[in-house]
Amino acid sequence: MLPPFTDGDVGRAFSDLTVVTPHLGVGAYKVAYRASRADEDVVIKIVMEPAVGDDDELANLPERFARELLGMESVACPHVVKVLDKPSIRDVGASQHLWYLEPFYEGPTLEKAIADGQSGPELCEKVLLHMLRAVKAMWESPSKIVHRDIKPGNIIFNGEDLVLLDLGIAFHADLSAITDSFMQSPKTRRYAAPEQFEVRRYATIDFRTDLYLVGMVAFEAATGKHPFWQQGIQASEYLRRMANFSAIQLDGSGVEQSRVHLITRLLAERPAGRYRSVDQPLAIVEEGP
Repeated sequence: MLPPFTDGDVGRAFSDLTVVTPHLGVGAYKVAYRASRADEDVVIKIVMEPAVGDDDELANLPERFARELLGMESVACPHVVKVLDKPSIRDVGASQHLWYLEPFYEGPTLEKAIADGQSGPELCEKVLLHMLRAVKAMWESPSKIVHRDIKPGNIIFNGEDLVLLDLGIAFHADLSAITDSFMQSPKTRRYAAPEQFEVRRYATIDFRTDLYLVGMVAFEAATGKHPFWQQGIQASEYLRRMANFSAIQLDGSGVEQSRVHLITRLLAERPAGRYRSVDQPLAIVEEGP
């Protein structure tokens, strides 16, 4: 989907900022531009669908987008992306659009770091520590958030810290569901827990879903490869591998034995086989190897 405005339109609309063109990227329903104000680098996120309403109504936000913003505003954690300013509406090109600011992170993404050969026990340890802190903060937020899309491409370096991005398909356990109960959970298929493949009305989606995703990403950070996926794999074989993860798959990775046990438990097929709280695995990691 192409934005209904040009780079020039964005530059004129945000003349109070120094906008870098072309855009950083286009998603399903918003586009991102790097910009700066004073000595601060930021990212402008602009909703591509024209706004209806005014600033007070926040443009009758699509519920998915409204929940993304709610999550970014309500979670207080250095490892979860934040909204810098309250969303507002501005003329961009021929129509009005909702926009907001996020911090700009130099990166790289965890995905790129792994692709560049930086995988190993040290990176695995950082993923476990920072992403478990992020999961704890989201689950303890007022609406009990489950991210549902923790993957290397959604994690970025901010100096020495890792930051989790994109709450676009987050599930808010204390709000009514927006996913049809006869559908599967929204997900990235290569980075989804087994319950995300089930029909929603029969699936248990809670913090343990995110624990599973952290386990997948930690495995990849340790070994440089996905725990289940490979080019050309059939869906049935992929699901079989998910149901039969074994600690032996971390042999030769250099990962300390307590972390092998922790990752193996995070990757239990059923939620009941994982930890009963985020505090349990987090305490183990925070104690150090």
